[in-house]
Parts: sequence; C-alpha cells; structure tokens
Amino acid sequence: MALLASGIKELPGLSRRNLNTYILVVVAASFLGWSVSPGAQEAKRKIGFLAVSPLPYESSFNSTLRQLGWEEGRNIVIERRYTPPGTSVSEAADALVRLAPDVMVAPSAGTAIAVRKITTTIPIVVLAAGDLVGTGLAESLARPGGNVTGTQVVQRELMGKRIQLLKESLPRLTRIAYLSDAVTVPAPYRADSRKAFESPARALQIEPLWYEAHGVSEFEDRFRTMATHQVHAVIVGGSPFTFQHMRLLTELAAKYQIPATYEAKDFVQAGGLMSYGVDFTDLFARGAIFVDRILRGARPALLPIEQPTKFELVINLKTAKALGLTIPPSLLARADQVIE
Repeated sequence: MALLASGIKELPGLSRRNLNTYILVVVAASFLGWSVSPGAQEAKRKIGFLAVSPLPYESSFNSTLRQLGWEEGRNIVIERRYTPPGTSVSEAADALVRLAPDVMVAPSAGTAIAVRKITTTIPIVVLAAGDLVGTGLAESLARPGGNVTGTQVVQRELMGKRIQLLKESLPRLTRIAYLSDAVTVPAPYRADSRKAFESPARALQIEPLWYEAHGVSEFEDRFRTMATHQVHAVIVGGSPFTFQHMRLLTELAAKYQIPATYEAKDFVQAGGLMSYGVDFTDLFARGAIFVDRILRGARPALLPIEQPTKFELVINLKTAKALGLTIPPSLLARADQVIE
C-alpha cells in the first residue's frame, strides 16, 4: 500500500483525491469477495509480457499488481517472453497472442508495435514507449480509440534540457554527440530523436553529431570515433538494449573520457556522469494500474494515455572528479540526487 500511496500519481480520469480511495476499495473488495475482486473469479486471468530483456522495474510492476489483489499463481498467470538481439520479436509476439491473454504488456515501442501488428482486439498496455499517436498506435492521448493505452515517455521533448545541463557543466561545449540504439528502437523513433537532438544543439551553437549502434560490438567503435572527432559530451539514448548494457556504456564513457548524460538514473548509479529523465519504477507501477483496470472491465480505447510530469536530475560527483569536471553549485542545488 505504501508504494501506491506515495509513488503513484493519479491516472487521467482518476483524480489524486480519489486514488487512495480506489486502492482501498480494491483491496477491501478482495477480502470481502465482491464481484470486482480478482479473487472472486475461479479461473486465472492471463497476462502476456513481451520485452527485449528483463528489466529491474518489473519488480515494481509485479508488486503493484499484488497490492491490487492480483497474485501470480493464485488468480493470474503472467506469460513472459524476452527477445534479445538475434531473436524475432514478431515470432515472440505471435506466440504470446496465440495464448489468448486477457491483456498484453509491452514496455517499449518496438514490442508494442510488434504486438499491435498481430492483434487489434487484445488490450495492450505500454509502460514506457514514445509517441503513441505519431506511430498510429493511438488516435489521441485523451481517447486512444483502439486497443493500446498506458504511459508515454516524453524523452524527445527532454532533449533540449539535457543539452542545456551539459552546457552548464561544460561551458566550452561546442561539439556534442548522440548515441542511438539501432537494435531495438524503430527507425521512425530514431529519426524523430535525431531532429529533436540536432535542433536545440544548433540553437545553442553546438555542433551535433549522430551515431547509431547496430550491435553491442559497435559501442566501443562509436566511442573511439567520438574521441577522434574530439566530441566534448555525449547523450546516450535510452532503450531496452542500452539498459541491458548500461555498465559497458558507462565504462566506455570513462575509458574515452567523454562526459555523458543518460535518460535514467540507473546509468548514473552504475558510474555515469548525469541523468535527466522520468522515474521508470513509478511508470511500471502505474502500468500495473492500467492492467488492473482492464482486467476489471475497463476498455483501453477509453483509458487516456498518461504522460509523466515529474523528472529527476541525478549527478555522480565521483565520476565528475574522474573526468576533471567541476559541477557548478547552482546545478548541484537543483539535483534530486547527488552521488558522492
């Protein structure tokens, strides 16, 4: 209950004032045996979960489901499939759809698109994808209109802010790179991210350089090229693939002495310099609420897509010192977390 009370903001259509009431009713119902309770249903409900790789935030998703009365093995079954590079996302999506789940969960844009190509009837909850309307997965944020809903991450809109934060840390910044994952991020998203990256960089009179990695073996080559081109800083794009290799990416940034910023604090906790982005633990918990509402009869077409409103700035002072950087006190004062 504590997680829901403190870590989850209201869903569209469910005000913050009524959120705790909603949770209390759900939990009470599970004890009283009301028809709304998942425990009142004899047959286990089935959830399909399709991701590129296991993510640490899945524990938040699972624990929130339990707090809402859905216990794996008792009244729900979660069929999980992971599709590392070299395996077919479409085949895994097809296999899950054939199991006829009550709801599909797709953490990323790539997995959501793969599932939607196979089914337009099974509800799909997205946990942290990009522009759902722009890719045709939803008609609008307020009224998705189809079988896709969930949380939409506004990472591209944060690009300018990340560049500004690096500029504050590196006043002489004149050349910046972006490292994009071309393994799990669909081409349209990469194209949009590139535009979102290059425009604010040029507005600050900073030369933008774009790099893509088509496999883990290309990461070091990209950093070596950045060093050759005397790149002053790099933004590492967030994706299931880069999350999977976050330690390698932070080690390469340290090896080639390139200050880097990331989209999630996990990278900073692993040794990266700085991150500015959303709290993914919270997003996965909120995604569980979408699943709960659908299992209780809500239609995804009428569940508004949610966008995060809280963003975190995390700075690793130890890494800054190793890079020979002095982070301005004004920037440290705005940080939500400073790792020393």
